[in-house]
Amino acid sequence: MPVEEWESARKIDKQPEPVVQLEIPLSKLEKIFENGGLCAAEFRCMNKQSKLLIQALCLNHCKKRLQQL
Repeated sequence: MPVEEWESARKIDKQPEPVVQLEIPLSKLEKIFENGGLCAAEFRCMNKQSKLLIQALCLNHCKKRLQQL
């Protein structure tokens, strides 16, 4: 790899990771949580209502897992 390409690759690596804003039905998000595809620590909510819904979703998911023990 030429030096110029290596230096430009290093600059790209230092940039923050791009973020995406999207809307998704709560039922679909619940399925993703249940399959282990996403954890609440991996994202942030954009408004208070979303945060409350995610908190309830997480609590319900934890409750289900504890009942299976």
